Amino acid sequence: MAKPLKAPLESWQLIATALSQDKTRGALDLTPISGSQLFSLLQYHGVAALLHQRLQQGYVVGVGSETQALLREQAHHDAAQHLAQTDSLQRLDALLAQQKFPGLILKGAALSLLGITVGRLRPRCDMDIWIHPEQAATLAMLLTESGYTLANFDPRHRSRKQFQAYRERFDRQPLWFDVHYRLSNRGLFSSALDFQTCLQRAPQLPGYFLRPLAQEDLLLHLCIHLFAHGRGREQDRLLWLYDIHLAYLQLDHARRIAFRQLALTQGFGALCAQALRRCKMAFATAVSPQELHTLEARREQEPSAALLTASPWRWVWSDLKTQNGLGRKWQFLRELLGNQLTS
Repeated sequence: MAKPLKAPLESWQLIATALSQDKTRGALDLTPISGSQLFSLLQYHGVAALLHQRLQQGYVVGVGSETQALLREQAHHDAAQHLAQTDSLQRLDALLAQQKFPGLILKGAALSLLGITVGRLRPRCDMDIWIHPEQAATLAMLLTESGYTLANFDPRHRSRKQFQAYRERFDRQPLWFDVHYRLSNRGLFSSALDFQTCLQRAPQLPGYFLRPLAQEDLLLHLCIHLFAHGRGREQDRLLWLYDIHLAYLQLDHARRIAFRQLALTQGFGALCAQALRRCKMAFATAVSPQELHTLEARREQEPSAALLTASPWRWVWSDLKTQNGLGRKWQFLRELLGNQLTS
């Protein structure tokens, strides 16, 4: 089924409301969205399993029987894949624990381990871990010796941030790990968080050697990822907005202060404010106007703020400027053109 690049605003808002509907307001009627379009939109936005749960709980009505069957099938697939991914993550975790190889868990897997999301309702096409940039070659060798298949391993690559690895499969498909040796391949975002600092304040979870990012670090990363992915062209994806919505609600007063200070210190206050504004539009996230105003206080001094409305080529120019020296700039351009020609 073809994936729409963008949902009509009315449909987008209706689906978003369905995911956060208060039952005291009565069930939300999704009849205005046709069955085939509804399932297509839910798949693209990564929220089919979430919507299926809301349907089962009685928060949503107006979904045809055929669409309900598709949602049920997708929910079962996502739940089974989550179990397979968890098993694969635990096997990798055991290997890294044996070697005392430090790493951090990012995005969807971190949200699940921290209890912010229910893993079976939060589909993941891969699992993201972050390692110290100087240890990429060492880990690649360890994984290869342990039976993992690697792809895209080349830390000298200027426009790439990660390599992929897998050993187990689910439904005949590899259970990929994205192994980040840079936090982001967007130039302005690659040093948004310091690996060693994040490792020191990351919580240790029972049964795991790898650690998820601390909540304030994770929220900053989620906000950055929302805009960095696709150079700002996928900033309305409901799954990623819902991640930010839930992560923000989990912060107590002290952690909200820590998140705000981190965002402003690192120069991403306006970007985080924009992400939270979109969450508020979609899910009525309980973020105060004062909080948004404070986050935007240094907008004029933040280079990242200019990217919020930038064209894809403006993003490329921003990335190019962060490459030190003519040699690295030329390498970056060659890689980018090669990716564009082969994509």
